[in-house]
Amino acid sequence: MSIKVTTLVWQNYSGYGTELLTMLALADWCDDEGAKLFPSIKAVAKKLRISESQARRSVHKLIDQGYLSVIKNHDGGRNSETRHYKINVILLHVPQNTGAKKRQKVKDSQEKLQLKQVLNMASVDQSYDDFDIEFSHFRQKETSDIN
Repeated sequence: MSIKVTTLVWQNYSGYGTELLTMLALADWCDDEGAKLFPSIKAVAKKLRISESQARRSVHKLIDQGYLSVIKNHDGGRNSETRHYKINVILLHVPQNTGAKKRQKVKDSQEKLQLKQVLNMASVDQSYDDFDIEFSHFRQKETSDIN
């Protein structure tokens, strides 16, 4: 249980209703870094006293908003294995009343970091400029996929 992450959710999460309750429940399960989080949808539903389909929708909405990342078992696993999540505490450090542009900037920088990890671009021989070009391409592709 992380009082630190729970406090950040109360102070800075801009959602309400089921999404807020879901964030609070997940914060209750995670460590101070927002990790070590692997509840099943059934466990989320039980804790929130909602249906499994509603819990699934709420968790997916948090993933879409960038507050929650799947870090293991992206497609789920066998019955005994659940997805492993991480609450993106970086986004929770940005107060609710911060403008949309600044929140998007924080989200973009977080996406850059995630993309860098995915592409394993930590090698010394690759320049940061190459990474910025690839990130721009990634954002353009993501935007065109939405349209």
